Amino acid sequence: MFRGLIENILVPVKNALEAAKLFPQDISKVILVGGSSRLPVVKETLEKFFGRDGVVCADADPDEAIARGAAMQSYRINNRQATTVHEITAYHYGLEIVDKQRPGHMRILDLIPRGKAVSGFHLDKFRIGQFVMSDLPPRKAGECQFDVTYSIDRNNILHAAAQGKGDISQYKKDIDIKLDNVV
Repeated sequence: MFRGLIENILVPVKNALEAAKLFPQDISKVILVGGSSRLPVVKETLEKFFGRDGVVCADADPDEAIARGAAMQSYRINNRQATTVHEITAYHYGLEIVDKQRPGHMRILDLIPRGKAVSGFHLDKFRIGQFVMSDLPPRKAGECQFDVTYSIDRNNILHAAAQGKGDISQYKKDIDIKLDNVV
């Protein structure tokens, strides 16, 4: 079954060659993009199809290749005028705050929205990690406050931290999540 899925990657390659009226021997380099292109079997399958080793460019970062291709396409679409390219996240990142004292009571906060899109319902989301602040002193609703910070670095790692404010400042948690393993 897996071999059949891998061989299916050749379908768009063959279609592209046919549309361009080219043959495998006409191609000097193939640049792979996207996460699955990191699988060695993908490279092996393409090199076998093109009939030689080294046709697959191993120097290109698959994720960076997508960004560069998008930037070049934007340049072409905008009549060869310079455009500004922004890094954006592919997903919404937010918090789900659950009150264990009141089951079923929760609040959803979107902190890093996907591009400029408006957030959807929390049911459309999935949990990628959590930290639990336990043994907090009893407080009225809204009196137990935390500063929450998070960022995504160039290595696609989400860094999140929560720190209590005021007399609960000793309550602190951190979490790092490699986002490539999430999706």
